[in-house]
Amino acid sequence: MEDERIKEIVTTLLDNAFDYLEKSAKEFDSDPKYSVINFFSSVELFLKARLACEHWSLIVADEIVLSKFLDGDSKTLYYEELVKRLNQIFHKEQISKAANEAFNALRKERNKLMHFTHDLISKNPQKFEKLKIDIAIKELLAWHYLKAILWRWAKLFGEDIVVNGINKYESNIKKLEKYYDLKFKAVENILNDYKSQKRIIRKCPICGKVSAVIETFEDYPFTCYECFVCGHIDERREVRITCPACGTNHRKNLDDFNFGSSFKCDCGEVITLEQIIEAVFNTIDEKHIEAFFDTEVITKDNMYDSHIINCTNCDSYDTGVKCNDFYVCTACGAIDKNPPICEYCNCASIGSDFNGIDTFNEGCDFCDGNWENVLNKND
Repeated sequence: MEDERIKEIVTTLLDNAFDYLEKSAKEFDSDPKYSVINFFSSVELFLKARLACEHWSLIVADEIVLSKFLDGDSKTLYYEELVKRLNQIFHKEQISKAANEAFNALRKERNKLMHFTHDLISKNPQKFEKLKIDIAIKELLAWHYLKAILWRWAKLFGEDIVVNGINKYESNIKKLEKYYDLKFKAVENILNDYKSQKRIIRKCPICGKVSAVIETFEDYPFTCYECFVCGHIDERREVRITCPACGTNHRKNLDDFNFGSSFKCDCGEVITLEQIIEAVFNTIDEKHIEAFFDTEVITKDNMYDSHIINCTNCDSYDTGVKCNDFYVCTACGAIDKNPPICEYCNCASIGSDFNGIDTFNEGCDFCDGNWENVLNKND
């Protein structure tokens, strides 16, 4: 019974945390005072929920008595104590120095607002608008770190609950025309730090800000770009290939190529997409091939070696190549287990299904077949 009560308390902490977070988003532009107060309250509740998941006593600040805790009579820890305890217990889940600084900056604003000593309460319209922007930037920076923490704890809290809570917060504040500009200012220093570390940052196709930071994973075949402004995540099928002539390392995305195009290294060596795809098969673990090409693994079959291989996925002619046990279009990266062969033009077609079709007379996507013979029969 007591265990059930404790679970209920943890659930209540999370419900209240996400409730405060949603209210903060709705008040983001109309009432920044309560937006800050509610946002920081949600931060404290999330930290308490994480500790309480481990054991209820970890959030108690006074006498540790279960009956008092279950009755709601126990005094609980404040923000600074919560962070300290979290960092002492969960070495792999520590609140980073940068996140702590962002939360603390908002905590100070919250304290000023609650004690009626904040300039935001000023009646001066010009001063009010400037302060609104300053506070909005601080809140968005804090959100940058809180969002990452929530993703880290998603399995523990419940993935559906976390995804729903994040979406509700962002769907409200992203309605504001100035949101992207404010968020960019909030994370500008972080992006500058990444630039100083020679990290690659690209322009985001969604919000248009130069804020998409590249992430690569040694054991995963994708290169991932995550935008620090709008949160857009773009998985790119990029592969690293070394120029055989000069040894220069290149990073190429299969989606950037069309119709079997190649690229030229600075040394003058021409590297074809066939070579790039060969590099994919030579470097990617077999268990990731399916994820990279989004299809089932092909079994070995040499029947296509003497045939031209076209691709109906991108309407490319003679762009199919055999890489180990795989048949891949060098124009779009499409893959097929058994691309069927047209009986008339003798070409294989990635992505086609000739089941029930008389390809000798009716042809395929790349030929008209023996229509003259069909017409003569009809006559």
